[in-house]
Amino acid sequence: MRIRTGTADNFELARCMELEFHQLDLRYEHLRRCAPDREKRLLASLALTGQQVPIVVVGGEGVGRVVVDGYKRPVPVRRLIAFRRGASG
Repeated sequence: MRIRTGTADNFELARCMELEFHQLDLRYEHLRRCAPDREKRLLASLALTGQQVPIVVVGGEGVGRVVVDGYKRPVPVRRLIAFRRGASG
């Protein structure tokens, strides 16, 4: 399972990479507002067109990369992958 990310260690030197879900550190996720209607629309959009905008991360301590923008995208991506695996198997 991979998700596109853009690193923001230095915004002028930002680059895109693919990371596994377990490499994303979501320590600030609790600071985001919960908006179920928007999350449903995001899930539908991801199902139709895939991820269009990278998640922004910064280098974290240890293995993970700390997510600073795009907290709402990893959860629906995981749901879609699980759904597609269940539907095909």
